[in-house]
Amino acid sequence: MRNSIIFGIGKAGLWIALVGWTCFGLWNGARGSFELFELNHMGRFVNAQVTGQEPKANADQRTFVHYAFNDGSRAIDNRFAVPETDLNQFPIGAAVPVTYLPGNPHLVRIGAVSGGRVAITAISSLVFVAAGIIAFGLGLLGLNGYSKGKVQ
Repeated sequence: MRNSIIFGIGKAGLWIALVGWTCFGLWNGARGSFELFELNHMGRFVNAQVTGQEPKANADQRTFVHYAFNDGSRAIDNRFAVPETDLNQFPIGAAVPVTYLPGNPHLVRIGAVSGGRVAITAISSLVFVAAGIIAFGLGLLGLNGYSKGKVQ
């Protein structure tokens, strides 16, 4: 009796994780793909300028490069993470190519956004979701087989 309760809780937990992983993966993948799709079709490609560097203060932090560009009416400031070893590749004043959305200039990606980049993002999101389904699904199959005495 006690084992069936434990297995029931385990199966319920795996089902919740499976549904959560799938929903998160689909939402995150759809959002990222849609943003890239918008940038690919309506984005503007410009060279931003490196305005500063933010080295790590300790091992738990990331290293950032700050940049700015003008969208025609105002200056947009942003930053992106880089490995600490690559920080010297972005001296202050250097050009950084970015693609931004004129209607929402804070929606920006480093480099050019192409149809290939959109497709790769969509495919990698689907792979992420499939990996989660397989991982949690195998766990559910294993628990189901174990609870029925098929797995020793």
